[in-house]
Amino acid sequence: KPTDAFCYDQDGNLYILWTDSSDYAVRRFVLKDGTSYVTPGEYSPTLGTPSSPSYIAVDISGGQNYLYCGYKDITNNWKVERMSWIGNLITLTPLHAEWSITVGSDSSKKLTALAANKDGVFVAVKETYQDSSILKYRLKVKKHQKGTGTQDSEITVVDGGICYKNAENTPLSGEPSSGDYEE
Repeated sequence: KPTDAFCYDQDGNLYILWTDSSDYAVRRFVLKDGTSYVTPGEYSPTLGTPSSPSYIAVDISGGQNYLYCGYKDITNNWKVERMSWIGNLITLTPLHAEWSITVGSDSSKKLTALAANKDGVFVAVKETYQDSSILKYRLKVKKHQKGTGTQDSEITVVDGGICYKNAENTPLSGEPSSGDYEE
């Protein structure tokens, strides 16, 4: 079954994260003639993630094929790991810890998007924090090196955003009730 996690590579090929019970795999649809996709697509082996992947990104630049997978690990930390393949996606190597990014070590940080290209791996992170009695957030995009996963820059896109409001659009303190929370 397809999930709602998908991405495109630089050539326009479509990658969709699929699930079968607790196993996850990626299906690639190759763009042909710039107008349609080769079907039924090719499947990867199962990813071997310790938990459910939420985000994927693919980079095929420089003769290297990398699939980046973002997920929450068993200790509740958001992580990004890299896999590679040569030729057909069926040769994709399972997730491994040699190349890994830890997004946050506490529940105040959440991975919200993932992208990759020839320049690096881009990880969008939402950080929540308390300002007086109001819960606020900031959104950052962190750029990591493809070779090592080391962060080399970041930009704050939003700082001081209010996390949730009531029906009158007034900021709330404490925990939100059902329907008050804004992603």
